[in-house]
Amino acid sequence: MSEVPQQRRTHRVSFLIPIEVMGADITGQSFSEKAQTVVISRHGAAIVLKREVAPEQEVLIRRIDNPQEAVFRVVGQIGRQAEGYVYGVTLVDSSVNLWGIHFPPLAESEQAVGRVLLECGACQSREVAYLNELDAEVFEANHCLSRPCKGCNQTTF
Repeated sequence: MSEVPQQRRTHRVSFLIPIEVMGADITGQSFSEKAQTVVISRHGAAIVLKREVAPEQEVLIRRIDNPQEAVFRVVGQIGRQAEGYVYGVTLVDSSVNLWGIHFPPLAESEQAVGRVLLECGACQSREVAYLNELDAEVFEANHCLSRPCKGCNQTTF
């Protein structure tokens, strides 16, 4: 039986975030392993683990750079790298924002010519921003944009 693929809810962003993953491997042995993300989205990630884990199992992922953590469900293995197995994981509680990044709805991307991950110069909060043609030209020329921040409500670079 084939399943109808779910429509993506937010874009994915290539972003390496150091994490710690806790759970049980395919042999049932408990583990705690330092790992990293490869790609993130509002609702999940692709992560690299040295251990093999089974689809549908839950793992706890903790960010190493701050005390935040969340439970994820392993969707399945999506590849291999020299560092280990690449797994797709999805948040169990979609109200949690483990990555601390604002991801706008996909509908906002329909008129965009590009997208970037921006960090506020004041509060360091991050957001995925969809760029119109003018914004894209300014960003390409200056490698920054002046925008109102959704985190601190200041306009910064």
